[in-house]
Amino acid sequence: MCFFLINETTVRASMIRNLNMHILKTVFDTIIIGPGIICIVLLLSGTFFISSKKKNPGMAALLLLVSVAIYGLSTQLLSDIILRNLENRYQPINFGNISIPNNTQTNSIDIIVVPGAGLSPADSNGLPTTAMARLSAAAAIYNFKKCPIIVSGANSYPVTEADITEADLSADFLTALGVDPSLIIKEDKSTSTMENAQKAQEIIASQFKNKNVRILLVSSSIHLPRSVLSFSASGGNEILPIGADTLRIKKGALWRQLLPSRTNLFASLAAIKEYVGLAVYQAISSRRSRLPNA
Repeated sequence: MCFFLINETTVRASMIRNLNMHILKTVFDTIIIGPGIICIVLLLSGTFFISSKKKNPGMAALLLLVSVAIYGLSTQLLSDIILRNLENRYQPINFGNISIPNNTQTNSIDIIVVPGAGLSPADSNGLPTTAMARLSAAAAIYNFKKCPIIVSGANSYPVTEADITEADLSADFLTALGVDPSLIIKEDKSTSTMENAQKAQEIIASQFKNKNVRILLVSSSIHLPRSVLSFSASGGNEILPIGADTLRIKKGALWRQLLPSRTNLFASLAAIKEYVGLAVYQAISSRRSRLPNA
């Protein structure tokens, strides 16, 4: 009997200790090193501008507004709403059951195109995870349909040797995944999604001449709307978009959705960048369509 009492006490103590560690970790992640500390500092600064002798209600209101905006963008609740419209537009890849959009047969694909994700100073050791996710999806589809794959991307930042581009790194990554190097086409001049599309369409036109080509466009789900717009505006080929990865995460309890986190903030900012990019690209495409002989 004594053994069971000791054992039960030990289990309870362990559960309480684990719960306390979980609470401390949550507080640390959301407040100490997360966006929460920024919101607190902004709120305190706003309070200072209201309570000081030289009151500045305008600055206080601005700081409050920025604090609320950062907090909202850092929550899963708002981040999910912002991401949903972008990431739900096109079919994501299912690695367990590879299928192609629009009920298109896999063997009818002519070419796979993987837009570059862009290199940054943080990627000094190679490709960013976003690029690797796109290339992994392309390699998975390639296993069902052996067709050419165009990889895009110049050396946007001096993070690799001068003669090494994102396209070079992408080609090496695909080769390591079993893709035939002779079927990998490197487009190493573009530095934006629009340039990716224009130069890839030029390569496709030279490869397939006057044929109407079915392009399987593989990119991140959040990036696909802008990619599809760019590729559609750059040529008359059929575009079949498929999402390689997603920034949305599985929803937890409501209180968890209201906690600020860096992950949600970065996802929200990435979505805002895509919305701005879409607006700019749509304006450019609309302007081009109105030009003579466009």
